[in-house]
Amino acid sequence: MKKMIKMSLVAAVAVAGLSSTASAVSLEESIKGVDISGMVRYRFTDSKTEDVAGSGAQENDYDIEVTAKVPVNDMVKAVVKVDVDGDLRADKNYSEDDHGNMVAGEPADAKPSVNIQHAYFQYENDGIVLNAGKQALPGPLTDGLNGTAVVAMAPVGPVTVAGAIMNASALDDAAGYEDIYAVAAMGSFSGVDAQLWYADVADTASAFSVGVEGEAGPAAFFVSYAKKDTEDKSDDDKYSTFKVGGEFAVDMFTVNAGYAMTGEEGSGELSDGNDAAVNDFGGEIYDIAQADYKLIALGAGMSPADNVDAGLELYMGTYENDDKTTEVVARVAYKMSKNFKISSYYAHAKLDYDAGGDQKDNKGRVEVKYSF
Repeated sequence: MKKMIKMSLVAAVAVAGLSSTASAVSLEESIKGVDISGMVRYRFTDSKTEDVAGSGAQENDYDIEVTAKVPVNDMVKAVVKVDVDGDLRADKNYSEDDHGNMVAGEPADAKPSVNIQHAYFQYENDGIVLNAGKQALPGPLTDGLNGTAVVAMAPVGPVTVAGAIMNASALDDAAGYEDIYAVAAMGSFSGVDAQLWYADVADTASAFSVGVEGEAGPAAFFVSYAKKDTEDKSDDDKYSTFKVGGEFAVDMFTVNAGYAMTGEEGSGELSDGNDAAVNDFGGEIYDIAQADYKLIALGAGMSPADNVDAGLELYMGTYENDDKTTEVVARVAYKMSKNFKISSYYAHAKLDYDAGGDQKDNKGRVEVKYSF
């Protein structure tokens, strides 16, 4: 939830510091019209592979995000997003990466890291939006990669067109220090939302995605396809992601089903991070951010009260070599107020090897989140 002006003294002083020292004004004047939004989140995560010594990990993760939109004049705003993240891990060998996976690493204490994720100027006039500076590259093909960019959006009849040019100074993992160019078209037609994205990493790869989603009474559906082509063309048609699914709601109950599959070499994401929206399908242990994978999803949920949700999900996956995964996820969430939520899940997964044997994994999480 966003606030106008009303904020803590610390946030007010931080915003006031964005104004030029060459034209000193009062603190009250500095924060007039400023939008402040963000969150404070705590997560406790426990993860373990059964019968594997040293595989367990417990992590306490603290995350604070604050975004300030400061009006420069009637058409221009300065936007700054600051992220404070701290981990306290009970296991010296494993920790959670940015994508929720447990990976090898060094022990850490609770000392937080402070990062300026966004720092850009936003121009708005007659429906045209232009952002210039450090920001996240929009679209489903990346995972919110941050870098210096110019992003423009403009309405053309019922369609919004967009274009972006991003310098790869912060994108070395995904783009090999090359620039990223992207174009898009988005629109709504009779209750159906559609979008088309194309992105190109100079001398590296290109990718496109098309997606449609909509509602009809108590039913909702989505379908999307993404494909990546590498520069040398040797892996063409081998990086792709197809997803389709639907949901039906009656009173306090919902049921849903979906299917997804990826290409021989991997998914259709442009970057290497599995937070990309094209990979937003699957459980907490196995998702579709991997090669040659087919996944069926079934789920049911209920909302016995306006502020309580619970659900059970089943995922059944198959690799090209006939190894199979089965994952069950139970979730529950309690929304104490419109900006304070407590949620939890427990996931149990089993990987059955076609050659014999299996692997069992468990992962649980409790999250407390305050949004403002």
